[in-house]
Amino acid sequence: MSEALPVISVRENTFPAAVKVREVKAPILSDDEEKVNVAIDAFEQAVPTEQFIRELLRRRPGILTPRMFEHRLVEWARRDPKHIVLPEGEDERILRAAGLAPRKGIARLTLLGDPETIAKKGRPLGLDLSRVEVVDPARFPKFERYAERYYQLRRHKGITYEMALDLMAHRNCLGAMMVLEGDADGMVSGAVHTTADTLRPAFEIIKTRPGYSIVSSVFFMCLKDRVLVYGDCAVNPDPMLSS
Repeated sequence: MSEALPVISVRENTFPAAVKVREVKAPILSDDEEKVNVAIDAFEQAVPTEQFIRELLRRRPGILTPRMFEHRLVEWARRDPKHIVLPEGEDERILRAAGLAPRKGIARLTLLGDPETIAKKGRPLGLDLSRVEVVDPARFPKFERYAERYYQLRRHKGITYEMALDLMAHRNCLGAMMVLEGDADGMVSGAVHTTADTLRPAFEIIKTRPGYSIVSSVFFMCLKDRVLVYGDCAVNPDPMLSS
């Protein structure tokens, strides 16, 4: 057999046991994230989703629902999974995402944080973090090299090497430097940190492309029956004045 067959032992005889099994109610409620994710995983493994959706939606609707929007994002990510660093590795929301993303095959993740704290918080949540890299910033082997690189980038702004060491202890700075150094493809932050604390390291370390002086931002509002895109609400409130 390709997979182990689960066996349940009961004290009752066959018929009473069968009656009790039949009476078990196992609804999948919208707020039961674990059941929802298991159901979605089972569906995606058993059903050719691309063909199913093509047959289901021969005419693409004008309005995209949040569920369809999420499905398309997942499918795009699966085609070319990236290495993403998560500086807020000890936050419960980030831990839940870290347990889900590798299982869906959408990204390779690195959590920044104390390994013992992450393991302690993840255990009662029933999360499998075995496929997630956990990096302790205080013991990161490239820490001093990153600090030196940051010093070279910012010394014209009055940053000393000692200041660079202190700043590199901030996880958003360390994550941004991982992206700059090619040790990660991207960074996701902002669950705990403010927008300013998230964007400042990106401006100072990753910076804009040559020839560009401003950046643009968007965020998605997933409403009940549609997805709206808002542009430049957090970075450039008036893009015309910034151009």
